[in-house]
Amino acid sequence: MSARYFFDLVSGEEVIRDGEGAEAGNLDQALAEARSVIAEMADAVIEVDPDQPWTLIVRDEAGSVLGRLPIKGEMDRGPDGQQDPTSPHGRRARG
Repeated sequence: MSARYFFDLVSGEEVIRDGEGAEAGNLDQALAEARSVIAEMADAVIEVDPDQPWTLIVRDEAGSVLGRLPIKGEMDRGPDGQQDPTSPHGRRARG
């Protein structure tokens, strides 16, 4: 049985709520969809404000948070496709 999942974009300053959502057979399928959404839009989000960390929040129809996925752009990846720890994008200030 399918359920509707919602994918919200959240930063420290802004929340962009998904009012439409997407149907998925289970949470694993919803998280796979969330990862594909991140792959499609990560660079655009990071370009807007590279110093601001963004997260994709996965919610169910009741509004319960089921998952949180950090958004990192291609500019943050090393030649092997893995996250580049030396990149300033996506790193949080320590303090």
